[in-house]
Formats: sequence, structure tokens, C-alpha cells
Amino acid sequence: LELRKQSLDIEVTARHNPIRYVERLNLRDHAVFLYENPTFKTAVAFPFLRTGLLRGMAAVYVTSEQRMDQEEKEMKRRYPEFEELKETGSLLVMSAEEWYLRRGKASPDVILENWFRLAKEKINQGYKGLQTAGDMGAFLDSRKAPELLAYERRLKRKLPQIVCALCMYEAPRLKPEQIILLIKAHGHGVFE
Repeated sequence: LELRKQSLDIEVTARHNPIRYVERLNLRDHAVFLYENPTFKTAVAFPFLRTGLLRGMAAVYVTSEQRMDQEEKEMKRRYPEFEELKETGSLLVMSAEEWYLRRGKASPDVILENWFRLAKEKINQGYKGLQTAGDMGAFLDSRKAPELLAYERRLKRKLPQIVCALCMYEAPRLKPEQIILLIKAHGHGVFE
């Protein structure tokens, strides 16, 4: 019985592996990723970005300024070509505070306009689109949860054909009703 249980655990894990799941997302997919452990976040986000690069897309990683250096070091450790990807513009690592909050304001329309402008710029450079993984904690840090939910609702369940997005949330920081709204606003969900 114990052997059967272990076998079943392995089978379920293989089928519902979050890394495999995010690697199968395509352009137009909009996924919410709820995590508890920052190490688990990068363990899922980095392969997601790498998949986009392998498919000919530009990869964008948006993270908090506090964790940026640490996460860049982890990327360098995992991917020897990290510096070259950054230099060529294939991989962008950006501050969540700068990208989502301009002068302390979070405007869903401005953020969406900036994403589409960046996607078109990368397409003009020869990429197929954007593969983005964004840590959404900056909204919560600055008490901009209403703007965050408005932004996610604007994106809805499908994105334009030029973007694939993984929106990353530290689950314990969210209220249950916020989690429900976020799940409804996304076409895919990945959970720790």
C-alpha cells in the first residue's frame, strides 16, 4: 500500500509539474502563479523565461528592487549565457517598482501601453513576441491592490498574440477574495 501511494505521488507530480506547465504556455496565455517560497518562484519563472528565449521571443523578468541583485546572481549561476542575453536585449531584467509604479502611481492603462510598446519594439527587432514573468508584489507594497486588480481585469484571460505572461504573487500576502479575483482574471493558474 505504501509503495502504491509513493507511485501515485510521483505520477501526480509528473502530470502536474508547475515547471512543465509554464513551459507549455504560448503567446496569448495569461497565467497567475501563486507561490509561498521565493526559491520556488525562481525555480518556475526561470525555465518559463528560457522557454520563451528558445522559441525566439524576448524574455522580460520584472522583480522587486530588493531582490533584483540576488535573482540576477541566481540567473547567472543557472544560465552561463545570461550576460550575453542581457547585452543583446534578448533578456530584460526590470524593477517592478519602476515598471508598474511611475512616480508612486499605478495606472493600468499606462502599464498596458508600455507592455504593448515594448512588445512591438522587440518584434521590430526580429523577436516573435514577449515572454514575461512579473512579480506583482510592488502593487501590494505600495498599497495599490485596487489598481492591481483593475490591471489584471484589463488584461483578462487572453493577451494579444504578441505576449505570454506569468503574473507572480506571494500567496500569503493576498486576501482570499483577491486570490479568487486573480484566478478569474487569468486563463491559467500555477500554484505552489
